[in-house]
Amino acid sequence: MNLAALEMESLALGRALIHKCAHDESIGIIDFGYRQASLSIFDYSGLRHSLSIEGGGHALTALLSRHLELSFAKAEKLKVRTVLSAKDGSGASVVMNEYLTATVQSIHESILACRLPLKKIFITGGGAHIGGLKELTEHIIGFTVLHGTLWIQPTKRKNISLADHASLDLEEDLFAGAMGLAIRGHSRYAIRKGVNFV
Repeated sequence: MNLAALEMESLALGRALIHKCAHDESIGIIDFGYRQASLSIFDYSGLRHSLSIEGGGHALTALLSRHLELSFAKAEKLKVRTVLSAKDGSGASVVMNEYLTATVQSIHESILACRLPLKKIFITGGGAHIGGLKELTEHIIGFTVLHGTLWIQPTKRKNISLADHASLDLEEDLFAGAMGLAIRGHSRYAIRKGVNFV
């Protein structure tokens, strides 16, 4: 395999999720990843604001493991099936709510500080599928949040993705973006704290 391109993760996410951006529009992407949560805000001219918060899904699983005295594997399974608004008896929803509320509040503070009027926000990443996280994010941020997908799904054109573009010339761009995200995920330990780059 030969290296074809290096790309910032935020730009890869933007290209994959944002189909169209009007001149007066700003669109946000919150990526709830395994090692960190990140916010990227785009307007017509490109990436305008970026924030990375250390501690993502992995840190949340470790927190559950410590608080509930479970193995990491059991804590991960519990995290996946827990709904934030549910009273599950295990205490998982309370621990997860506190952790994710703090994360989303930090993201919201960053949105307010950058003073770009957002029209929409996508959430993506593995953590975006935690039950109730979309609703928690909407409650804190104050408007509707959309789930974003990075992959082509020809049978589900409801998602905004590269599949919505008619041109097949974007195939190489999709490959570069997907490889950039995969390489970054695979080599996360080698990346210094605070750097949001492949």
